[in-house]
Amino acid sequence: MTKSEFGTPGQIEVVLKTLQQSEEPLTAEKLRDRLPPGPYRISKEQLSGLLEDQVALGHVHRFKFYISKSSRYWTRDVEFYARECTLRAIHEGRPYTQSEVWAKLKTMLKDYTVDRYKQLLRHMVREKQVCEWPPFLGGRTKLLSARPPEAQAYIQDALAKIGKKLGIVPEQLIETVAELRKRERRAVEAAAPSMDDLCRTILDRMVQIKPAAASGAPVSLRELRKAVGIERAGFDAAVFHLAEQGRVAIHHHDYPSSLTEGERNEMVTDGRGNYYSAISLRY
Repeated sequence: MTKSEFGTPGQIEVVLKTLQQSEEPLTAEKLRDRLPPGPYRISKEQLSGLLEDQVALGHVHRFKFYISKSSRYWTRDVEFYARECTLRAIHEGRPYTQSEVWAKLKTMLKDYTVDRYKQLLRHMVREKQVCEWPPFLGGRTKLLSARPPEAQAYIQDALAKIGKKLGIVPEQLIETVAELRKRERRAVEAAAPSMDDLCRTILDRMVQIKPAAASGAPVSLRELRKAVGIERAGFDAAVFHLAEQGRVAIHHHDYPSSLTEGERNEMVTDGRGNYYSAISLRY
């Protein structure tokens, strides 16, 4: 790095290093405040000339003013800056529309047009730096976030909109939903067969599948489950209930590890690694 009219190689090196360490573009005045004291704390005029010289050489990028009326400088280019600003803007909180993100950033990104920024966002979505969410209830515009779509956000938004339409607070809607869920569970429980009914059905189906079962012949639990036609947890519970009562014997499979996962799923299991493949009546 050679000496120029704006500074020595050492001064230029310190200026570039200080800019590199910054998290955002700096004006010459702010940059000067960060320079180490002594021979590196050059005048603002000299620093401005040094920066413009480095811009011409391609070592530094100039940005339009933001808060002050002075140009800003950074070792990273405007696209890097736009990407960083975008990620910070959507890092926390709710997802935003593209227009909302641009409204937050347009004063910082004066070097960008809205069309150029839209193109950058499309690239960031394709690169998975930014996550695109489907529109909320009643909306048409996709949303942008640093996180993948979350069901909770859609539920909260829907509750707020429904509550506003009905003139009630979301908490009341949550209570209503909870009550509806209770009613559904009670209805399912009321319609579900009792344990005694399940046990009777299993004993009847055993003989229907295999008449010799009446004399103690074993019946495949896989076939019996299909014949009874109830969900797995209820069927397994009823089988174990019959075994505990001494009305049936269930036959343990000696080598369940030799079976595929699908074959094991068709058996009755106690959840402790024991699998049962057949059942027989006891007298």
